[in-house]
Order: sequence, then C-alpha cells, then structure tokens
Amino acid sequence: MNKFLRPLIDKVSGDKYILSRSFIIIAASLFANFFAYLFQLASGRYLSVEDYSILVSLFSLSGILLTLLTFFTGGVTKLVAEIKDDNYPTRISALFVTVFKVQFILALTISFLIILFIPFISDTLKISNRQIIFAFSFAIFAGNLIGFLIPFLQGLLRFKAYSLSLFLAAFTKFLVAIIVIVLGLGLVDIFWGLFIATLLVGYIQFVLLQKNLKIKNYDFAKEDFSELVKYSVYSSLGVAGLSLLQNIDVLMVKYYFPEITAGIYSSVSVIGKIIFFAASPISIIVLPICAQNFKKGLDFTRPFVLAILVSTTISFVSFLVYTFFPGFLVEILFSNKYIDAVPMLGIYAFYMIFFTLLNLLTIFLISISKFKLASVTFLTPILQLFGIIFYHDTLREIIIVNIVSCIIVILAISTNIFNLVRNKNNGN
Repeated sequence: MNKFLRPLIDKVSGDKYILSRSFIIIAASLFANFFAYLFQLASGRYLSVEDYSILVSLFSLSGILLTLLTFFTGGVTKLVAEIKDDNYPTRISALFVTVFKVQFILALTISFLIILFIPFISDTLKISNRQIIFAFSFAIFAGNLIGFLIPFLQGLLRFKAYSLSLFLAAFTKFLVAIIVIVLGLGLVDIFWGLFIATLLVGYIQFVLLQKNLKIKNYDFAKEDFSELVKYSVYSSLGVAGLSLLQNIDVLMVKYYFPEITAGIYSSVSVIGKIIFFAASPISIIVLPICAQNFKKGLDFTRPFVLAILVSTTISFVSFLVYTFFPGFLVEILFSNKYIDAVPMLGIYAFYMIFFTLLNLLTIFLISISKFKLASVTFLTPILQLFGIIFYHDTLREIIIVNIVSCIIVILAISTNIFNLVRNKNNGN
C-alpha cells in the first residue's frame, strides 16, 4: 500500500498553486454554503412543511430549466480559460457582450413560458396559490440572466472574486429569509425578495469583472460564440445530466406523494446535499486548470487525482456522521416537525458519495474535451426517471434508484478514464 500511496502523494502535493486556490475556494464555498443552508433551514422552520415542499420543488424546477441555457453557454468557463490571454481584453470583452445579449433573450423566453404554463405547473406540483409561480418566474429570470457571470470569473481564474460572488449570493439569499420572517411575510414574498437580491448580486459580479473587461458596443462575436456553442452543445449533456439528477427526484416525490411526505423528502434532500457542496469545491479548480494544461500539452491528471482524493475523503467522512447521528442533524437543522426524515438520512448520504464522484468525473472529462464520454452522464437521470416511475412505493425506494443509477454510469465512465490515463502515462 505504501508503495502506491507515496508516489501519489508526492505527485499531487507539489502543486502549490492548485492547493492554495483550492483552499480559497473551499473556504469561501463553506461560508457560502453555510448561509445558503441558513436560508433553507430558516425557511424550513418558518414555513409549514407543505409550503417548504413547494419552495424546494420550485428550486428543483429552476435547476432543470437552467439546463436549457447550458446548451448555449455551458462552455463559457472552458472557452474563457482558453482565450483569456489572446488579444486581451478586446476578445474576452466582445465575448462577454455577446453572451450577455444571448443570455438576456433566453432568460426572458424561459420566464415567459413559465407564466404561460402556470396552470399546468400549478396542477402538476399541487400549488394552489398561483401567485407563487408568477413571482418565481421573475426570480428565475434574474438567476438565468446573471448565470454566466460566475463561469466568466472561473475561466479567468479570478478565484478570489469567484469566492466573493459565491458568498454574496448566499448571504443575500439568507437576508431575504430573515426579512420575510421578521416582517411575517409568506412564500410569495420570498421569491420577490430573491428576484431583487439576485439582480443586486449580479451587479456586484459585473463590477468585479470590470478588471478584465472593456465594455462597449462590440459586433456580435460570431467566431467565438460559434466555438462557445460547440463546446456547450458537446458538454451540455454531461452538465444537464448532473443538474437533472439533482432535481428529478424532488419533483417526482412532489408529484407522487402527499404534501407532508414531499416536505419530509425535501428536508432529506437539502440536508444530504450538504455533503456534495462540502466536497465539490475542488472540482471548481479542476475545470479551468485541466483545460489550460490539456491545451498546452502539460500534465492534466495531477489536479484530477488531487480532486478525487479530497472529494472522496470529505464525502465518506460525512456519510459516517449522517449514519451515526441522523436524529441530531435533523433536530438541530430542521426541528422535530421533520423527524420522519431521520431513517432516510444515512442512505441519502450514501447516495451523495456517488453523486459527488459522478460530478467530478464529468467535470474532468469536459475539461479535457472528452465531450462524448462526458455525455454518458446524461444516462443517469434517464435511468433515475424510469426507475422512479416503476419503483416509488416508498421514499427509500426512490433513494435506492438514485444510487443504482449513479453506480451504473460511474462504472461505465471510470473504466474509460482509467484507460485514458494509462495510455497517457504510457506515452500513447
């Protein structure tokens, strides 16, 4: 064992750049996730279990709708990382203006469609107050509009600015919950507050980007946007697969189960995803660094190996905590009204180990332009969807479907990655 570990540790520990940036990102992500979860916990405690299930289900719907944009702008981080030093800052600025125009049109279209289909959404997700969905459409417009700003910061390797953006987005979200609680407002007001807070954070992110941009009325960057769409379309299936996998189960539970049960599952999902958000920041480093190293013919496996080690360790340790102290976690985080979530917390944490690994594998493949292989990830939510359709008698069955779906696709992807890395090491 020592013969295997020693060379591996020596190999990854020498990259101080990755380690230092990882520390910044992980620290900022932990603070951001802390406030993001304070929003969830405050909302869960303040709202009824039924209203909380509506909140989480609409968040899940927003995650699914956001995947539509990835087919056009999902490759922003990779493209920015590759062109950031070419004709700086004109080329990167022209791309920014072009992407903003496209993003605005797409965000407006998605929100219009939500308003148009309010009756269908209301009936499917059992939301009697349609004003909630109307306010949600504005909140999702703001989120979709500014969605490309953080990938720009990531591609520019502006990790400090990226970290600040993460923190502000989560903190302002938490402030919305506090204001709603103090003023005794309701679920509709939460979404209106999120609309305003998201636009404010977007403005701050834009100010942070001014260091790298020179904004003016550029012509449409046809060549770069064409390259962006190519990257996005090829990589979007993998990214979309991850997004759908996070959200389909919540929506399916909202459809199949009573409101109280859906609210309990929402709390399980929110608590369980703490593991993913604690373990995933390392992947934020992997994409731009691996993309840059791959393009320059440098070693792109080192950051990947480091990411595997860190993410797996965090996920497994968290799983042990969730398994042995589920009652404590539920009571502290969501209160006794969600006590029925206790029996499912350990198995959901086990699912998060595989989801975190699948996310990392997909991000790595996208970063080294193995888009076809990364698109295999899209099979996971398909397996998940059909699995839940046939097996949804209990919430535990749904979580098992999630686990099995992830394992099947991880085995398929990891075999190909192993062959890829082996061939590289052999000089092929």
